[in-house]
Amino acid sequence: ITANGQVNINAPFAQLRLSDDNFNDYIRLGQEGTVGYIKTSDADNKFKFRRGSDNTDVLSIDFGNDQILLSGSVTASGDFLLNGDARVAEYIYHKGDNDTYLRFAPNLVNLVAGGKSAIKYDASTGKIIVNNTNENVDFHVMAEDNTELLATDAANNRVGINTTTPGVAL
Repeated sequence: ITANGQVNINAPFAQLRLSDDNFNDYIRLGQEGTVGYIKTSDADNKFKFRRGSDNTDVLSIDFGNDQILLSGSVTASGDFLLNGDARVAEYIYHKGDNDTYLRFAPNLVNLVAGGKSAIKYDASTGKIIVNNTNENVDFHVMAEDNTELLATDAANNRVGINTTTPGVAL
């Protein structure tokens, strides 16, 4: 036990340290330096996981204002279960596929796959737009029995009703 109240348990590759010194509270697990530590602070209501080699916050959890905010990168090998609302700044990306995402902007939602805007809703214009990137992407509306009620042919500017191969504009 040190003079300032810290308890240190040291071994060549292990350490547990609890500290309370002017809002610099932390629990350090693992060896000094490269492993990192967990830092808590009453000053900003945050719980931080830090990389020890450069003292960088790799994950910060903010418990302020009746909500929990995560910043940093969180990787899970299994399901990520959330009870309550999830809030994102603007994008949700598909892992390993940066041109497939869901974008949120003020009064706008855009579903993009393969870099092509499949469905976009813009409340300011009052429109739902299919094939917003003007690609050769056909649109189909299916019936309960798996027949096609409506089919578009984007390459030939045609719409078919009860057919998958429209021969004329409509």
